[in-house]
Amino acid sequence: MNEVIILTCCKNIGLSGTTEIHVKEINGKFVARMGFAIMGSTQMDKAGFEAAEYNPFHDEFYDNYIEGIGDTQDAAIVALEADAENTANSFWF
Repeated sequence: MNEVIILTCCKNIGLSGTTEIHVKEINGKFVARMGFAIMGSTQMDKAGFEAAEYNPFHDEFYDNYIEGIGDTQDAAIVALEADAENTANSFWF
């Protein structure tokens, strides 16, 4: 009998996204944001996320988010990924 083992790796343990990545141009720079939960916990409930349209730039969004700023959209997303890693590491170090 063949046995299948599935391994799931999480790069940023303790941090999970609650929104998609949103990118907005502000003052000539690109800003990327993504909402996240800490250890599965959020400050907003489903109704709150819906009211804020799951958008960390929305005025009614008050949950945690990571952010990256860059000269291009891609650079902003790379900076966001670095912020995610730094944030996740702060839970453990």
